Amino acid sequence: LLTKLTKPHKTVLRYIEQRGLETWFETPFPPYFVDLYLPRYHAAVEVDGPQHVQEKDDERDVNLRVEYSLLVFHVKAKDARYQERWWPELARFLNNTKPSRQRRWKACEDKVSW
Repeated sequence: LLTKLTKPHKTVLRYIEQRGLETWFETPFPPYFVDLYLPRYHAAVEVDGPQHVQEKDDERDVNLRVEYSLLVFHVKAKDARYQERWWPELARFLNNTKPSRQRRWKACEDKVSW
């Protein structure tokens, strides 16, 4: 669990919120926490710094998808301040996730404590 959001996390969070999207940070999906959760889409955004390992991230993403029907989008921390590098792709990702949001949320709502 992050006790303080890093600068890249804050940058991505701020940009997403400026687009009018409700965003929660460090949201629990046991045994994991996701960096940013967008409840309107039942989707997560992970800001990947140097501590991230692709193989572990892939395994975590699969586990989140299977257990919580949660889809995850990744932004490299080094790209966080350059929205043109990640925002268009994130916008497409969210547009693609929205139609299945309600079904995916129903499949997991009893598995989270909030």
